[in-house]
Amino acid sequence: MLRVAITGIHSGCHRVPGLAVARSLSAPQRELIALDYDNLATGFYASFFDRRHVLQWTHDASHLCRQILSLDADTHLDVIIPGLNDDVALFSQITPFLAHAHIATLLPPTEAIVSRRKDRLPSLLQRLNLNHPQTCVCHNDHEFNVALRIIGCPCIIKGPECGAFPVHSENLFSYFSAYCANNFGYPVLVQEWKVGEEYSVHGVCDALCDVRVLVAVKKIGITDDGETWMSVTVDHEPFRPCVKAFVQALEWTGPFEIDILRDQQKQIHVLDVNPRFPVWIDGLTAHGINTPAIAMCLALGDEPPPFTPPQPGLVLQKDYTDICFELSGLLPELTDMEGPNERLRESLAYRRV
Repeated sequence: MLRVAITGIHSGCHRVPGLAVARSLSAPQRELIALDYDNLATGFYASFFDRRHVLQWTHDASHLCRQILSLDADTHLDVIIPGLNDDVALFSQITPFLAHAHIATLLPPTEAIVSRRKDRLPSLLQRLNLNHPQTCVCHNDHEFNVALRIIGCPCIIKGPECGAFPVHSENLFSYFSAYCANNFGYPVLVQEWKVGEEYSVHGVCDALCDVRVLVAVKKIGITDDGETWMSVTVDHEPFRPCVKAFVQALEWTGPFEIDILRDQQKQIHVLDVNPRFPVWIDGLTAHGINTPAIAMCLALGDEPPPFTPPQPGLVLQKDYTDICFELSGLLPELTDMEGPNERLRESLAYRRV
């Protein structure tokens, strides 16, 4: 029985990559273990997980390492797949310790993860001669005012790792700059508004930095905060030179997602780079294109089956499903609703599973 631990499973208001990965890897010969930092994480109640484990939230990689090795002593993990940007960065720092414990991963070097951060990305792309919208990186109100003068409206305001908000007036600029700073922290990015078609390009690189998977989708439905809810597969070849430059420069290993805009002159502009699976990959899995399974084989040192990219025209749409379960069925500590855990009761008052 192969035991696979997956993070990034709390969907909240948005779908998350960890749940898409878990759906793709769910199989009788595998035991899926959900890892999260909150016992109310929605993924804990998904039927395809066999075990659940609550981690203590930390920015300290050594603390995370001790928790994982302690879990491994009881569970005997085979593979870990981090589902969130922050998790990828932390797990990348402890891969030697995980490898020593015979826990497989397929993760990029820490330096590569830092280089693709939103505040570092403009300088990286300039070095690679790749187009990128003009961007101001802001750490305080003064820098917001400078960014407004330089970029102007309309523009896009982004959090350091998530959140992208179109802004068409100075009032909205003030609101969303404060919103991103308060909810996501600094730095906050103010980015030039570009008109064009948006794409997401997903790939998986093996330990030798060879691209083993490459899939592209065109975004045809985007929410107000930048989340893609509908897309359609397209030919990935126009984006291959951009991907090749990125992979070679950073010596990338593992999954990635590159958000791209192609303007009216067909020029390609790189918007963001995420060091993880995109949330839409389970839609491909339903059609027999299972990129998490390929990544898992590569992590274990096995040769995956040949990859065949999807035909253009396959529509992928996000959906939301209500689930129902017995409160005592999975995490017994949730049943003590009359006990002293005020935070838990307050959380249940506003969380929606």
